[in-house]
Amino acid sequence: MIFDKQISHSNKLEIIDKISKVYTSDYFETIDLGSEQRATRMANVIHKVLDCYQSILRIPIKKALDFGGGKGHLASLMGRLYPTYYYDNYTKPEIEGNYRVISTMDKGYTIVWAIEVIEHMPDFTSISHIIASLNSKGLFVFTTEVSDDCTSTPLKDWWYIYPDAGHIALFSRNALVRLANSLGCVYFYFGASNVHIFYKNKTPLFMNWIILYIQDKYYYGTGPLGKFVRKLSKLVL
Repeated sequence: MIFDKQISHSNKLEIIDKISKVYTSDYFETIDLGSEQRATRMANVIHKVLDCYQSILRIPIKKALDFGGGKGHLASLMGRLYPTYYYDNYTKPEIEGNYRVISTMDKGYTIVWAIEVIEHMPDFTSISHIIASLNSKGLFVFTTEVSDDCTSTPLKDWWYIYPDAGHIALFSRNALVRLANSLGCVYFYFGASNVHIFYKNKTPLFMNWIILYIQDKYYYGTGPLGKFVRKLSKLVL
């Protein structure tokens, strides 16, 4: 949900101009103070998602993209494991690592992640471009708080609504489901890690196996259900 659904083209350009000025050189020192810790946590989560993805599909991760990568912490961590690219319109990476900085998005990415990014977008254009850049079974993994979890009354008092930090877009889970469907994707949400996934393949049965596999990784370990899921996966897939 964009705050103003009737936003005009001229107003959108004005918002984009204002937002671009938010991302000054000290943005990560004065506003987004937890970017390094978040990158460490998300590297672990994304690796688990990709481990499941590769185990199910038997497809190597040939291209991964960090969209809106900020200082480059996450790209640096993920670049140790996968061929990783970095893209950010507003900032330049400061952290060195085994990743490639690009100024234009390519095609054929196995996964694109955008960590705390989509709430900064004035419209859905960038998300559409991300989905178009994925391969036929690609994953768009992102984090953002959803309004379903807001306990503030009224909603405008919610802490996550923070235009001065660039937070200008707000979503509910239902809005993300509808957005995924409009882009030809299936949507899944993992509340424990606050991770959202758009899967570029509308085969729900197939996704069910990925979900079970991820649940096995996260919650069941070597228990009876985990063993059952692994055996069944080998028979079916």
